[in-house]
Parts: sequence; structure tokens; C-alpha cells
Amino acid sequence: MPFRTARTTVGAVAFLLAVAGGLGATLWYSHAHSTSSSAAAGSTGVDFSNDPDANGAASDLAQKLLTDVQPLAGYAGLQIVRYGIEVDVVGAPSEAIQATVARDDTQYQGKPIPVRYRSVRHTEHDLQAVVDRIETDEGYWKQQGIDPTAWGIDINSNTVQISLTHYTKAYRDALFARYGSDWVSVVSHDVMTEGG
Repeated sequence: MPFRTARTTVGAVAFLLAVAGGLGATLWYSHAHSTSSSAAAGSTGVDFSNDPDANGAASDLAQKLLTDVQPLAGYAGLQIVRYGIEVDVVGAPSEAIQATVARDDTQYQGKPIPVRYRSVRHTEHDLQAVVDRIETDEGYWKQQGIDPTAWGIDINSNTVQISLTHYTKAYRDALFARYGSDWVSVVSHDVMTEGG
């Protein structure tokens, strides 16, 4: 799940380092429905996103899960959060995803690391197709005077986030028109300007 810029591609290793460093600690719930994979979820009293030892254990589990659940249908992403690990899926978690999570169970301080599911709209595979399309369209956008500086999957919003050198509402609307406002979010690389 690479995050692309106009000049470089940063691969899954950077994502895992960000997760291991606790950068994936923000939990976005506005359209989320969580279910727990274990009765112990949330009962550990440990902040897996900030406690170094807990984060290390969660990172080990996240790396196993990433390898095992990423190819499964319905998978949309995962991140370390305060209570443990959040696995994003389209709809309810499939039996295959639930079985994989149960099999990859990792303990911290004698208790399972809690894993919860968040229901989202788009799979990682579908979002990656949008990332690839944006990369293909980069020259087109530059011809239109729109300079996307970076783009990649944003797990919290379950969209492809596009960063613009010069953000305007008109540029945002042009990107929404081409890719769909449900598929992309547009942010300013510099100070946001109104109008456009």
C-alpha cells in the first residue's frame, strides 16, 4: 500500500514503521461499526499506540496480520490504536479474516492483544486502483495547472488523500469530479485558499 509523491514511492515498509511508531494511533469513527474479536478487547488497560513495549508487541501482530489478511476479500487496512489493533473491512469481517485474526493471536502481559473490526466502504485493492489512476493522470493534472504533490491511501478516512501545492475549491472539485468525493480527499500542501 504505497504512498506516492510526484518524485518518490514509499512502500509498505514506511507504513509499518509508522504503525510501529504509533503514528496510526488516531481512530476515526464517524461511519464506523466496531466488533471485537475477543472478550478481552479493551480490558488490558494498556495504550498500545504510545506504550513502547505494548506498541512493539502490537507491531509484531500487525505485521503478521498484514501479511495474512491483506490478500483476503474485503480487507481495507489495519492500524495500531490505543486499545490494540483495528482491522478495516468492507461490511462484516469474513470468516476467513476472523479465522486469520484468531490464528495470529498474540499475547501481551498474558492477555490477547485486542483486535476490533471497523466497517468501511472501500477495500484496499479498490483504493489502490484509484492511487494508480491518479499516478497515470499526473501529467493531465499538471496541464490543467493542478499540482498534486502526494497521494496515497488514508486509512482513517478510507479514501485516497491527495495533497495539492496550491489548494483551491475549484481544484478540489475537479478532482472530486474525476475520481468521486467518496473515493478521494483533498488537502493543502500549503495554506488553503478559499474560492478558486
